[in-house]
Parts: sequence; structure tokens; C-alpha cells
Amino acid sequence: MAKWWRRRPAPVEALSTHSNLTGVLGASWRASVTQWGDLEFEDGSASLSWFVAADDRWHHPSREAAVRQRLIEGAPVFETRMRVPRGDVVQTIWSATAGGVGVTVIDVANESALPIAAAFSRTDLVTSRPTASSQEWPAPGLDLPSRPLVVPIGHRSSARVVLRHDGRVDPLSADVPDAESVVRGWLGLAERAGRLAVPDVVDGVPLADRVMAARCQAILHGDDGDTAAKRLLDLDERVRANLETTDAVEIAGLVEELLADLRLRRADTTTARLALTAGARLLADDRRAIDDLVSSVATCRGTRADDLVAAWGDVEPVTSLDVSRHVLPALVHDRLARLTGRDTVTLLADGMPADWFGASCEAHGIAVGARHRVSFAVRWHGERPAVLWEVDGPPGLTLRSGVDDSWSTTESRGEALWNVPRRPPTTLSVGSQSLS
Repeated sequence: MAKWWRRRPAPVEALSTHSNLTGVLGASWRASVTQWGDLEFEDGSASLSWFVAADDRWHHPSREAAVRQRLIEGAPVFETRMRVPRGDVVQTIWSATAGGVGVTVIDVANESALPIAAAFSRTDLVTSRPTASSQEWPAPGLDLPSRPLVVPIGHRSSARVVLRHDGRVDPLSADVPDAESVVRGWLGLAERAGRLAVPDVVDGVPLADRVMAARCQAILHGDDGDTAAKRLLDLDERVRANLETTDAVEIAGLVEELLADLRLRRADTTTARLALTAGARLLADDRRAIDDLVSSVATCRGTRADDLVAAWGDVEPVTSLDVSRHVLPALVHDRLARLTGRDTVTLLADGMPADWFGASCEAHGIAVGARHRVSFAVRWHGERPAVLWEVDGPPGLTLRSGVDDSWSTTESRGEALWNVPRRPPTTLSVGSQSLS
């Protein structure tokens, strides 16, 4: 069976290279989590490293081969596993608010059959556990410039340390939300901009989790894109999640900058199309700005049209998901539901992904244009896909299918049976290291 992508050799699980910021919404404190579980702070303060004394030696996560990291369901909750004799040590990092104070939590769980000790390179941490004292420092195998905080951890048990964002080391006045609660909170927030349940797995990570991770990072990073296209795409994510309001002057400036990049061939055409679509959505209440955008795109593309889709002209099929985190959510949504004409949306415009044959999928709340959101699900009746859909927005939107050319509807909700899809070979590829 042809694949929707072709995998390249990947490093050890490294979703954190794609999405590695932690922090609390509404506050400026931010830190990056390295792929081995250290914290590096945006304020320039000393990084926070961790080490494990196991039965054999001190283990330095940054030097170990058997270190694996994942984001839990795509939320900025980082789980880093390190192999030690007779099991794993699992570190989990997340940020939250406790008693009105922003904190970053570092949980270390000892899943091995022997006791260990966890050492932290900074001592300005809050912990309720007793710490170990050393008669001799530095300890053999752990050469640090100053004495660390060391916490003993019995087998099959865990310890927690907390870094207060206000720089204090006083005990907290309230309980810290656990990792599961933080994951649920982030998913509920990010899913306002859309939710996916698709069968695709990229280098062991569900594609839906990668999209969620990119969306969470757009929320955490704010306006940090190095191009106008990236800033527009991130802003669109935050606005659709109801976390930011639009500024027509700022958006118009970004659109103008993007069009200049496009004219000078400094912008990838697919990224530019997605970002201009986002810009048009953000400018929806300014008819004059929309007209100017369409006119500029038509001039740039050598077309004549009075709407953005026609002004852009032919759309290149999606052949790669090897894109930055800024682009990934929009690119995946575009392949699921694409505005292909005035008040016309095509579901699966580039056809049915080969790995979807026989597998169920769902997409909820995909923004198409300024006034509509589309949700749909695919189920299977033998070789024929059954589609269920719902359109949120004014009546009059036409849905078409990139799988079955004979199907279309203007109904706001319903279900239908599409014809058996063709299985053409595809060259869609995914690179594991470019999502950064």
C-alpha cells in the first residue's frame, strides 16, 4: 500500500525539538526544556540540570544514549525517560499556577527496582522531601561547580521539586495542579482552534499530537516568528483560541510584508497561501482591507479575480509535512478542509491518504474563510467511505469532496456514502528534524 508519507531515519524520540517552551499564560516567565530534560531560562539565569545516582554510577541525561522524551498528548508537559540499571527513571516537567504564584514542577519517578538519588544543579527549589547531605563534595562522578540539591528516591516511588517563578523559596500556600490536570487544561484551550482524531503516526508520535503541540507553542511563544507568514499563522491560532484580539493595522502590515517576500521569492508558496488565508480571516471585518489584499495577490500571481481563492489560482498539492511548527496546524487543516471557491469548501482536497483506508478519522472546528467552521468524520462501509458533516456558520456554504468528484451538498449537516476512492501513489513525506 502506498504511504501518505515516506519516513526518514529519525533520532531518538525528540518531539521536544519541535515544541519545547514551558510557562504560564498571562505571565512573561518562560523556559525551554531540552531534549534530555534540563531547563534553560529566557531571563538568562543559570540553567537547571538534573542527574541521577543509580546503583552503578551518576547518570548525566545530556550524555546518555537511552533517553527518550515525549509531550503528553501534545500539551507542554514533558516526560523524559532515562534508562538505569533494572528500570527507568522518569522525569516530568510542567508549569502551572499555585496560590497565585507561577511555578514549574519537576517530578522524578523511580520505576527501577533499586533506590536512587536525584540531584539538581540549582538549590532555589521548593521541596517537601528531605534532602541528602554529603560529607564530601564534589561526589565522585558528578563534577559540579557548587553543591547541588540532592533528593533520595526509593524504588517505585517519586519526588517533586518546584521552581517558583517569583524567585522565592518559601513553601507554597496551595497545592500544585498535577500533570493530568494541566494536560486537560491545555487541550481544552488549544482545541478551541480545532480538534483532530486521525490515524497518522509520524516517527512514533500521533500527527494530532504534533498539531496540538505546535498550537500550544503558538500560544506560549506569542509573536516570535522570524517571518511575516509565521507571525500571521501563529496570530490566527491565538485568535481562534479566543486568546487575542485582532489589530487591523498590524495584520495589514504583516500581509504587506508577506506579499513583498512572495514577490521577491523569499517565501515558500504553500506557506504564503496559508498565511494569506489566515490574514484574510483576521481582516474579515475590514472590507476595504480584504479588497486590497485580493488585488495585491492577483497582481502578484498574475490573475484577475475578486476573491482570494481565485486570485491565488492553482494550488499545489500538499506533498510534505516537513514544515516548521508555525505552519503545521494550518497545513494539516488545509488538507482536511480547503476553501476552493467563493463559499465552496472541499473536504480532503488532495484525496484520501493511503493510510486512512479502512480507518476512522474526525476533524472538528476547522476554520474555512471568515464565517464558517467545518467538522466531519469518515467511517467505512466496506470499501466505501461514509462521511458525516456539520457546518457552523451562515447557510449557503457548498461542500465538495476531493475523494468523490460526484458529491456535493449545501446542507449544514448530514451524512453520505462516497464512491470507492482511488489509491494513487503519493510522494507526501515527513522529516523528523525540521519541526523546530
